[in-house]
Amino acid sequence: MDNFSAGSHIITTATVFGASALAFSIMPFGIIALRGIMKSKDNTSSGFSILGIILTAFLVHTLFCLMYMGIIKILDITYLEEANYFSNKIFRIFWASSKNEVFNLAGVGGGGTIDALGAYATLKLVQSVGKMILINIPFLVVILGASYGVYQGTKDTYKRDYLSVISFSAISIICVCIMYVAWAYIASEALFLPDGKNMFDMISEFWQKQLNV
Repeated sequence: MDNFSAGSHIITTATVFGASALAFSIMPFGIIALRGIMKSKDNTSSGFSILGIILTAFLVHTLFCLMYMGIIKILDITYLEEANYFSNKIFRIFWASSKNEVFNLAGVGGGGTIDALGAYATLKLVQSVGKMILINIPFLVVILGASYGVYQGTKDTYKRDYLSVISFSAISIICVCIMYVAWAYIASEALFLPDGKNMFDMISEFWQKQLNV
């Protein structure tokens, strides 16, 4: 296997592990939380039952993240050629911000071959989609929180007032934001962001670039 083929293989490996990290970090919580949102539309559902579903989602989210981190740790231990090969090198390649950085880390020289460029294009696509999802989740959280608050505030068809709607919305937004912060810190560990960064660092860097701060 020549250097270009070896580099392409490493980039492809980084793409697979990066995509799996995103899946383990997002999908378990999202699926169970979605059940909670659907259940909240049932007039017979109580706040405690919905809270139970959200707590279950957090438990499943934590377990899946810990399981994924454990798998990566085992792979690191069993890979004897380089220390922390997967948690450090592979994920550093996946989260790299430029083609040159990816190629340098993967050992691709000479500007890359067609297979290396194709592997990078796939990595960039997966990385970009993943980043967009993670960056836009805070907006989705606020919208869902406000929507749920409005729904609860207008649930009583016999007694409706704007103060109740505003109060329910504010409380709901605060609660979902707290849950999001907890979710994000747990997910950050399973995403193996380089240099000890977390999801909030990534979001901050993105908006700084967009706003040219």
